[in-house]
Amino acid sequence: MSPTRPTRNRLITTVLATAAAAATAVLAAPNAGATVTNLSVATGTSNGYGTGCSYTITASANTPRPVTFTDNNVDIPGSPVTPTNTNGTWTATLTWIPATTGTHTISAYQPYSVNRPQSTTLTVGTGMNAGSACLVM
Repeated sequence: MSPTRPTRNRLITTVLATAAAAATAVLAAPNAGATVTNLSVATGTSNGYGTGCSYTITASANTPRPVTFTDNNVDIPGSPVTPTNTNGTWTATLTWIPATTGTHTISAYQPYSVNRPQSTTLTVGTGMNAGSACLVM
């Protein structure tokens, strides 16, 4: 015996409403809590930041989602980076070699995050890579 038309319509409505609620939960989940909580750029043995020299950028996050690093809103080569978990903290690192002098805004964020990226602004001078150190003019 097949269901009556009103029963079938209620069944279809219930199934569609449940599917819509599940889709909303799945689509909203990536936004929930994906946050870069800290950003640093190490100078190493340099006396500042210089072109042609390499620096380690480190971002801490609260989820294992990939972290995208940018320099003046342009993705840094090698980005995005999948964080690793060390002692309960998700950390992503990337080597940055500035190509131009001037002001650089380095940012890190996790895609689909509702939170703003972590950023730091640095001044880059002309660098002379001396191997184990970088001399900045």
